[in-house]
Amino acid sequence: EWWTQGSEFLGKRVRRALYDDAGEKQVISAADGTIVGWLPVEVSDFVSEYFNVPAALWHVKFDSAAVGEEDLEEFEVEDGILSYETDRWADVGEDAEERRRKRDLDFQLNPRVNQANVGSISMVASNQDEEREVTECPKKPMNAFLLWFLDPSNTMKQRHPGLKHAELMSVASEHWKSMKEIEKGVYKKKYSQLMDQWNRDVAAYKKYCAAHGIRPKFQVSADAQEKKRDCAGDDDDAGTKKSISAYWLWSHQAREEIRKENPKMPMKEVMQRMGERWKKITPEEKHEWEDKARSENEKQKKKQSSAKKREPRDSKHPAVTPWFAMVVDDDDRELRGFRIFQVHSGVYTDGTCKAIEWLKDLGSGQDSGPSRYLPASLYPKLFTLPWLGWIPVQVESVEYAGETAARPSPVTVEGEEQKCVRVLEEKESVDEAYGILAGELIPEAFPAKAAPGQRLLGTLYKHPPTKSWFALCSENARECTAEACHVCEITTGVYDDGTCKGRKWVRADSGDNQIKFAVASSQPGVLQLVANHWIPVSVEKEDSEGSEVLVVSDLGALVLELSKVLNGEVALNSFPISSPPRPMKPKKGASSSPVPSVAAEGGHAPAGLMKEEVTSSTKSDQGEVKNEPSRETEQALQSKTS
Repeated sequence: EWWTQGSEFLGKRVRRALYDDAGEKQVISAADGTIVGWLPVEVSDFVSEYFNVPAALWHVKFDSAAVGEEDLEEFEVEDGILSYETDRWADVGEDAEERRRKRDLDFQLNPRVNQANVGSISMVASNQDEEREVTECPKKPMNAFLLWFLDPSNTMKQRHPGLKHAELMSVASEHWKSMKEIEKGVYKKKYSQLMDQWNRDVAAYKKYCAAHGIRPKFQVSADAQEKKRDCAGDDDDAGTKKSISAYWLWSHQAREEIRKENPKMPMKEVMQRMGERWKKITPEEKHEWEDKARSENEKQKKKQSSAKKREPRDSKHPAVTPWFAMVVDDDDRELRGFRIFQVHSGVYTDGTCKAIEWLKDLGSGQDSGPSRYLPASLYPKLFTLPWLGWIPVQVESVEYAGETAARPSPVTVEGEEQKCVRVLEEKESVDEAYGILAGELIPEAFPAKAAPGQRLLGTLYKHPPTKSWFALCSENARECTAEACHVCEITTGVYDDGTCKGRKWVRADSGDNQIKFAVASSQPGVLQLVANHWIPVSVEKEDSEGSEVLVVSDLGALVLELSKVLNGEVALNSFPISSPPRPMKPKKGASSSPVPSVAAEGGHAPAGLMKEEVTSSTKSDQGEVKNEPSRETEQALQSKTS
């Protein structure tokens, strides 16, 4: 059943040409009709015979019962609408007067705006924005001129039956140039729509190729580009050249002579005179030039045979000394699953490299000994190393004794012994790789231009154990207060990202006026230090109602120091990696009472400051007061705040 809604063409009037039954295919009349229904691409089950792609259909019911009904494609519908709007074939046929009368009445009842504007005739297919899977390289559509030339309504071939194809195309090109822009608009719009669909298909095809590891056909490979560059070469020795002829050698000399005699002579005449002179030279002179050409060709062959052929270069994956990498999989953690790769190139920033995969011999490793590995291919392929979960390993070659192995069966070369290797310190290497995957060990960086060095197994811990130390941390990024601070008890080194292991101590309510900290978790865990949000401090442990609590001496002064670090006034050393830092001590004379609030950048001054003191600090910030406030003033401010 035809759909009666969802298309902008529904209800539009179209005009179609009627041809005679003779072989000349001349337009004898025209028929007007109305589009009464349509079927979109997904339900039409129709493939265009002109473009060989799925297409939608529109159903037209003509005014004349003798003509009946017709199903049209999109470009035929646009051409029919344009023909009706521009009154094409107005005087053709016996019923031309009747068509004109109905058309005038239609225009009076339904006034048009920009009647002949082809750009207003548009329709967006329902499936245009839906992405579909494209498994083959899409073919680029024909341009607007070819769409017009191959249109069935085009009678160029019938009007010029005796012309050859090249002559017919020349005539058609002249006719296309003389056509009105409004007549070209239908085919240009159709070409634009086909190009949009082609661009979407190309994007879908690239995604399909990337997902399946296929190189797109329309892309020239890097190896092919390098071979072309090698053949061209910067020097004359690199590529294979055609043999030199005697005429070619003689023509250089003759061309210069003719040019000196006639500097303004066209090149066509120069070539003609060169041909005439070549015919007139004596056989002895020709024989002399042939000997010269033969000598040049022999020299060229010697250079080509001695020239070294350059290997194709890959800027992303430069060739390096082959090395082996072990890659573990988090999904097979319980089965201790891992793979071995022989890497032949540098590893790019996305982890891609050219390598040969070595598969485990299923018959080895069952006696608790090291496993044997066999190559799965003869040549390197493109693989991707994960960011975490791989390490370089050392291997040794061993003799292979077995009939079948691995998954799938490894490659074998007739006449050669089967290659086989095993990993040195296999168990320790697996533990090391899984430690990197779990975040316990420092990961390896991708080697871009050279093979990596040997890894010291069991030494590169992210959080090496150290003597326990304490850090006062601020939980607020803009304001540092004693109430918003906590203490971290750290028992390891701090990695570059601020992670470490230890326990967190939070503020605990106590009966006295002293602020104490109670442990939040009895078991050590991973803590996160934020740069410039902590300082090392010294603490004292006390027993309170059967549990341990921490007391930080001079907490108020330490909070003031932490606020300076937070504001950037005081520089703090980087994260301690292998040894605990020295505790920070407050300056002499600083108040030991807790500071309730010390404003960070953009904060406010504490309440209770005198007007003169606020004015003085403001001027000092603006550069009007050069001298720093005295220590007595600072102590007075702190005592007032407390």
